[in-house]
Amino acid sequence: MRSIMQKVKESLLMILIGSVLSCVSVKKVEPPVPPPPIPEPVPQFSVGLPILESGGELAVLFKVPLKIENPGKDTYALQNLEAEAVLHLPDRDLKLQTQLVSAEQEPVQGTMIDPHGSSAWSLAVSVPLDQVLSHFSEPASAASRPDGSNNASKVFDVSAMAMLLDPRGKVLNLETKTAIPMPQIFWPEVRVLNIAVKRAELINTRLKVRLLIENHNNFPLTLSRFSYELYGNGRFWADGSLADLFTIQGNESIEKDIYLLMNFINMKRDLLDQVIALKSVQYRFHGDLRIESPLLYLPAFPYAFDKQGSSPVIE
Repeated sequence: MRSIMQKVKESLLMILIGSVLSCVSVKKVEPPVPPPPIPEPVPQFSVGLPILESGGELAVLFKVPLKIENPGKDTYALQNLEAEAVLHLPDRDLKLQTQLVSAEQEPVQGTMIDPHGSSAWSLAVSVPLDQVLSHFSEPASAASRPDGSNNASKVFDVSAMAMLLDPRGKVLNLETKTAIPMPQIFWPEVRVLNIAVKRAELINTRLKVRLLIENHNNFPLTLSRFSYELYGNGRFWADGSLADLFTIQGNESIEKDIYLLMNFINMKRDLLDQVIALKSVQYRFHGDLRIESPLLYLPAFPYAFDKQGSSPVIE
């Protein structure tokens, strides 16, 4: 009897444990998902601010820095590097003369860009002087001059493309494009206000030429040479040149009298008679000025003038 009771107790205990276990739900725990691997950073191509130098008699040289930086752990071999500069004019696009210059004077192809390293070059861009200079009255786009003024600096676009090879033989192409601003430099405005013919003094006739010069730049300009030809009543009268005339300060305008001499021997009889009779003379006065500035990168530049009118003969 006792063994039977023991067995009953054991059976009841097993039933009780089973019912308890059946009421407990077991939740399956999934293993954590690892984060995606961080991709290896690739080289970056950039264009810096230019350094300006003299490009000869009629050009300004812009040395535009090009740089490839490698922030990753791979070594890249540079297979090719090309760059061009384009100036967008109102009526056409002007492709500028360019030359790639390496700081180490090494060939571009085969250059190795080490991990966490960089390589740099300069793109030498030759801009014609007449494209660097602007006329003060030139209109400008509103987008380029948010301050509402009527002039804007010119810009040219630099486009560059580099082809790299990584250690696994995979080709990586890099491209960059940047607008490079040019300094805002204005032609001076030179006007011949009048020409006065002085009556004969012995064998010479003096000419008084009054010039108006306006300098819209914030730096001085020097008129270093003045060459001219003068025609009276349709006939050649005189020519010549003067040196080291004067300097006009930045954002100033001045009127200046220049005195020229002409020998009677070069004057036709009818023109001489008009001068002696204190009559007016129909003239054409043209030539050019040579203008210099303190900017080392800006070469001296010519300024042509051509003035026609009627000149009084004065005492």
